[in-house]
Amino acid sequence: MVSGANRCRGCGAPIIWAETLSGRRMPLDPELRDDGNVMVVDGIATVLPGDVERVPPLFVSHFVTCSDASRFRKSKKPPAGKQKQ
Repeated sequence: MVSGANRCRGCGAPIIWAETLSGRRMPLDPELRDDGNVMVVDGIATVLPGDVERVPPLFVSHFVTCSDASRFRKSKKPPAGKQKQ
């Protein structure tokens, strides 16, 4: 589901929220763009890989355009059985 407009807590830009198939919320820039790669269908956001033909306009993840994106990125956990030493 795409929710109403909000503002990014990092850079203050307008954003909208969409949900992915896995149930995670994804911040999107609210304007559709010709260079976008996020398709939203029936409220579900899907990031299109580079080798998939795109029919613009599409959304862009706000992580791409946010000047403070690193503040919100979650660190990747090491695979099970592999601990950081």
